[in-house]
Amino acid sequence: METDKKPNPKVMILLLMVAIIGGSLFSIIWPVAYSIIQARTVLGDMQPPAKASKEERGEYYRAAMKKAQDNKLEGDLIPRTARNYADWLEFDCRNHSEAKKAYLKCLELGDKRDGNVRTVQADALISAAYCDHNLYFANKGKPPDPQIALDAQKQQIQAAKDLGFTGDVNDVERQRRTLEAIATFYCDNGKPAEALKYIDDAIAVAKKNHATQATLALCQIIKARALAGMSKNDEADKLFRDCVNIADTTYGAGSNASELVIRHYADDLVRDGQVEHGNKVKEMQDDFSTWESG
Repeated sequence: METDKKPNPKVMILLLMVAIIGGSLFSIIWPVAYSIIQARTVLGDMQPPAKASKEERGEYYRAAMKKAQDNKLEGDLIPRTARNYADWLEFDCRNHSEAKKAYLKCLELGDKRDGNVRTVQADALISAAYCDHNLYFANKGKPPDPQIALDAQKQQIQAAKDLGFTGDVNDVERQRRTLEAIATFYCDNGKPAEALKYIDDAIAVAKKNHATQATLALCQIIKARALAGMSKNDEADKLFRDCVNIADTTYGAGSNASELVIRHYADDLVRDGQVEHGNKVKEMQDDFSTWESG
């Protein structure tokens, strides 16, 4: 006579553990996967055609933003599409006033309980402050408030912590850019000593994480501006020469990177009241040899 076999307790426990772990992984992975599928279905790859004109790019970003809102896309997709449109206004159109409005609109979109949403909004907040920076350099407005960047930095750090991304390469790069923004805005407000604290940290992060040489040079130019603002012109000019040498050595003499370094330093000096010195720097764009003997 056959007897019923009793379930093996070890097998039952193992199956239960597999079910629990599988369910936990599914609950974590599915929202991410669903968001990706949803974005692909509604928005495609979120990039306009490579050969699109400026106007076509703008229309693409406007349409993507409308699609995201009409379809009530979840996660950070709505604020991200709004951020893309604001970037178009700022970088393609150089319309700083309208771009600032668009960046600030991002703060009203998305669920603030979502760490990704808070990250996009913090980035948008800093970008809005950079619009003030650009308007200030064009003599069309007041300098940006450094507290805006400081508040955004706190939001970025907390969001990264909530998401478990602290120390992630993207988080580290974001923090470097934020440190640069804080230093820049302090310089705009005539507080170079305050700026120096933050730009030194940004330079350290850039070196530690092997940033591109162009990034490092432009980061150090902010420090040169701060030093010049503290009447340490010899030290500032030496750092400026080092930055141009970095760009020339890496990308070639007269490269776009070298020209950008020179233009940034010259514009900074002029805006901070050292007009004669700044104009002299501008004249050196095609003849850096003059600075070699400095």
